[in-house]
Amino acid sequence: MFKAVGKYIWLWILLLWIVSSCGSYYKVSRYKTNEQKWEGANQLYGQKKYLQSATLFSELLPVLKGTSREEECLYLLAQSYYKQNDFESSGHYFRRYYSSYPAGSHVSEAVYYCGYGYYLSSPNYELDQSATTMRALEEFNLFLEYFPEHEKAQEVQGLIDEMNNKLAYKQYKTAELYYNLGDYLGNNYLSCVVTAKNTLNDYPYTKHREELYILILRARFQEAHRSVETKKQERYRNVIDEFYNYKNEYPEGKYLNEATRYYKIAQAYTHSDEGEYSKLLKEEKNKKVKNTLK
Repeated sequence: MFKAVGKYIWLWILLLWIVSSCGSYYKVSRYKTNEQKWEGANQLYGQKKYLQSATLFSELLPVLKGTSREEECLYLLAQSYYKQNDFESSGHYFRRYYSSYPAGSHVSEAVYYCGYGYYLSSPNYELDQSATTMRALEEFNLFLEYFPEHEKAQEVQGLIDEMNNKLAYKQYKTAELYYNLGDYLGNNYLSCVVTAKNTLNDYPYTKHREELYILILRARFQEAHRSVETKKQERYRNVIDEFYNYKNEYPEGKYLNEATRYYKIAQAYTHSDEGEYSKLLKEEKNKKVKNTLK
């Protein structure tokens, strides 16, 4: 019985979809002349029937090439796709608009909505960002370059900062992964340091800046602690250098106590104070602090 009911429900859904599709097709196909299509497309757009308006505007675009209506048609086509959340298509047409009409009446809006569509499409930091976040940044930077005094400039700068923080966090998590791998199949601590430093260079204003600095120091400390004896002197000096890098940036940082412990151990080793070194190292091993000695 339930299977039969389910079957009929699916048939009704299919029927409604066919009727809806036919209705949409009828609404578009009833416009015969280009003038009728133009008026109909604008009317449908005003009624928020963006699927149908996009169909008509796309049909009209090649016909209107070289006319006074081409610019408006191109912009409304882009908006029709944007309002359907088809940000890939809208981005294509917004870019085409501002490239074709750099002095057009909608040029600032075209650049803004092109970037904002990609921003809305931006996925979680763990996924690839090249097709969305990077393109959004490109469009928004272009917007600020050409429209620095625009009323949306402050909003756009905020969105740029947000996306840069996302990209920085993505790289931070990569550096953290290297740290957690430790010396498994190689010196992953060095890879952690390189990745974290590149992140600081690429995104100097990231809100994750302090976390990157302490991660570098942790990695340097682990690298030194786990090294063969012939490399410890040099690597503990690296720890001291990174301690000062952290302290100079964050003289009252939230990780200062942890950083100071690493510094004292490194100082004891480089000054050949074996007793103090052994004592501090033992204390560190007893600390139940995340990301200390393994």
